[in-house]
This record gives sequence, C-alpha cells and structure tokens, in this order.
Amino acid sequence: QSMIRECGIQFLRRDPYTPAELVSLFNLVKSKIIAEPGLEVFYFPSYEQLATAVQNKAWLESQGIRMSSPDRWAKGNAVYACGWALGTMKYVAPDEIDEAYRNGTLLAGDVLLTEAVPAEVPTVAGIIALTPSTPNSHVAILAGTYGIPFVHLAVQADAQRALELVGRRVVLIGQEEYGVADT
Repeated sequence: QSMIRECGIQFLRRDPYTPAELVSLFNLVKSKIIAEPGLEVFYFPSYEQLATAVQNKAWLESQGIRMSSPDRWAKGNAVYACGWALGTMKYVAPDEIDEAYRNGTLLAGDVLLTEAVPAEVPTVAGIIALTPSTPNSHVAILAGTYGIPFVHLAVQADAQRALELVGRRVVLIGQEEYGVADT
C-alpha cells in the first residue's frame, strides 16, 4: 500500500480572495490535515480564483503556498461523474456559460464543452472539460447526483476530436473503467 504524499487545497467562491485571506484560509485548512510527516500540500486555484492566484503567485510562494492543479496527477482522460447523454456539442468559454444559458445559446439538452469548469454550471446533458477539475468539486457532485456525465479530456487527440464535433449531435458516455474515461 502506497502512502499519499501530496494533497491539494481548493477554495470556492465567485469573488476572488485577497492574497491575505487566501494565506489565512490555506494555513488554517493545512493545519487541520492529519497525515504522516512529509505531506506536500498545494493550492489548487478554482477557475474563479485562478487569475488572482497567478497575479500573486510570487507573493503566495513567499508565504509558503505552492500552486498546482489536478494536472499533476492526471494520467489520461478522467471521469468525474458517470452517465450518458445525447445532445448537441456546444463549446462555451467558462466565463460565458451563464450568459449562454440565459440567452438560449446553451440549452439543457446540450453537451457543454469548455476549457475549464467554474464552481457552478447550469443543468446540461453532459459536461466535457479540457482542463482538469476535481472529483469532489461542486459541479462533479451535482453531476453525479443527477446522472450527468462529466469528463476531463486530457488526451490531446480526444480533446481535438471533441472540438471537431462542436455543433453536431453527439453521445457522451462517462464510464469509469480502470481509471480511464471511455468517451
């Protein structure tokens, strides 16, 4: 049995945390982790927190906070929520998802393809992310609850194929098999 030697901490909210708030919260959560000595703890900024985190990266590092993402553990495509969906593949930028849903460009019966998944997305038939999320994210938990497939396409050929299918009717199958997505 191998010991876990790394973990990531992520904070969610729509408004960015100030660097001081982030340091305080990070250190509080880190102090509550029960683990063997030597555990490396990283900050995984959520989509909404990423711009501020990148802007303040040097300062955060000077405070002992190293940034990373779930990419560091990705070994291929990942399934965050199993299920299947039939719908039109729609590419929408992360910060345009809510507006696309409000104006009818993105519908409940569509398969959403996006670069990164914000903390909340409207109900759609399926979700495909081109950057990793976390299996315990709010979106992943809700997708699992409602049987909405939610996958991350880490394999470049698969991501390219998904982009080629934008505007077409597709079937998305999120099925966990040996830890790899079958999409």
